[in-house]
Amino acid sequence: MIHRILGESAPADADPNVADVALLVAASAILALASAAAASLRFAHSGAFLGPVGGVVAFLGLINLYQKVRLPENKRLIFMLNILMLYFVVSLILLVYQYAMALLPAYPVSDLIHDGDELVGFEWIEFSVIAHKIPYFSETLGFCYKNWIREIFVVVMILTNCRKFDRLKEFSVAYIFTGMAAITVSGFLYSQSYDALVAYSTVGAHLPTGFTQEVFDKAERLRQGRDHTLDFSRLVGLVCFPSFHAGAAVLLATATRGMRWLWPLFLTFNVLVLLGTLTEGGHNLTDVIGGCLIAIAAAGAAPAYLRWGLARRLMASGALLRFGQRLTASRGGVFVE
Repeated sequence: MIHRILGESAPADADPNVADVALLVAASAILALASAAAASLRFAHSGAFLGPVGGVVAFLGLINLYQKVRLPENKRLIFMLNILMLYFVVSLILLVYQYAMALLPAYPVSDLIHDGDELVGFEWIEFSVIAHKIPYFSETLGFCYKNWIREIFVVVMILTNCRKFDRLKEFSVAYIFTGMAAITVSGFLYSQSYDALVAYSTVGAHLPTGFTQEVFDKAERLRQGRDHTLDFSRLVGLVCFPSFHAGAAVLLATATRGMRWLWPLFLTFNVLVLLGTLTEGGHNLTDVIGGCLIAIAAAGAAPAYLRWGLARRLMASGALLRFGQRLTASRGGVFVE
């Protein structure tokens, strides 16, 4: 029924195995934790944040375990639960990695980013004032900008229900590639949006809630080594260039391509997310362009990674099992050769 509603024919059953996505998540976690340790990143008020997140992941895991034991033929639900659990973990990984990379000494590129905007004739303050004058336009952009994460869960449910497992895996891999790449670049190229701060003293400009004086000060303290704390009670976004919001919007805009009734809606919504990244997020246009380019590259790399099938190769050869046995043995004080 849903395929007729979406204007599609029912597809053949695809591969619901998420091993390659899980392997990429594990590799990203290792990189994030290693970066946090190297940067001496400290955590504050983590219990109030990690407790509910861990509870949700555990709850999804219990449902998934029940499905696998009692209803193993229900591949769609099992696949969706696997993907959702991985997304919760990825969100935490990207958060930790973002703060760890913000502690690196970096080359300042704020002036270059501003010059990039001038090169294409984009004036942030002027755009902000115009957007704020249009009735309900700023509010609409703000709504879309703030709800892109919720959109991910909608996309996951839609693609899973349509058995587009391979497309959802490609989206997931491209999403992880985009996030890790954007944060890595931001770790070495430090940029801040001066125009977004000027907006707070400019009459008629929209105030970007995603880039405030608090965000600016936190980033400055981290970069100068005066602050090594990830405070889970005061989470702020630290990535200016390239914009991860913009990259995610590109991926989400194309995730439902080919679905006759849904794709125009998702495309429109994510165009508004891109515009909201400017007004609500306080990003320069160059930040947005950079994020879009990274997402396009990640979308091209994702199918190649999945065709490689590294996780399945490792499982077939028993390499992952041997690694787990060695890790367990080494923790017990006996390292097995």
